[in-house]
Amino acid sequence: MPLKFRETGLVLSPHEIRKDCTACSGEWAVGYIYREAPEEGGGEPRTWFWSLHGVVLTRPVELHTDGHEPTLEMAKARLKRNWDRWLEWSERTEAE
Repeated sequence: MPLKFRETGLVLSPHEIRKDCTACSGEWAVGYIYREAPEEGGGEPRTWFWSLHGVVLTRPVELHTDGHEPTLEMAKARLKRNWDRWLEWSERTEAE
């Protein structure tokens, strides 16, 4: 089963729906992406934060489990790339 991103749909205000999302392999939530809050004093949020769940202790050291990207699409791609690396390293498939 391919990795899918499901938007949370959280509502911040009547004018803004969050684009945060959960990364899922089947029904298993394997990661999360959210837009960081703006720096103190206002302004636009800086970056999108992504994180893999459940692979922190069992992974090769070169595999990243979190990071920052300037766009949501780039964060999704980076999370997916590291998830795919972990699957290959662990000799698993997403369907397991």
